[in-house]
Amino acid sequence: SMSRMEEEYKSQADNMSLVIKECEDKCAKLRENFEESEAGRRKEQERGHELEIEVSQNKELLLQSEDRVRELSEEIKKSEKAYTESVEEQQNSAHTASPAVMATLR
Repeated sequence: SMSRMEEEYKSQADNMSLVIKECEDKCAKLRENFEESEAGRRKEQERGHELEIEVSQNKELLLQSEDRVRELSEEIKKSEKAYTESVEEQQNSAHTASPAVMATLR
């Protein structure tokens, strides 16, 4: 049969085994939590990268739109000027008898 000392050692060894098992379980749980949060962080990082790309694409579209607005307002100014000039010409020609008379007036 086991001596008192052997029984005590065995009991301590069993306790140590339990403590080790608990530690291993805790470690496994912590590793799981870490991996989950790491995966979450990576996902957030990817999303952040996607958003950066989206923002720069939107900025590009905005700049293109602003350029187009400038072009169109230039075109509008030109056609307004042309219209005004043609109206003035019509008024001038209505007031004068002929191009010859216009030439003498100038």
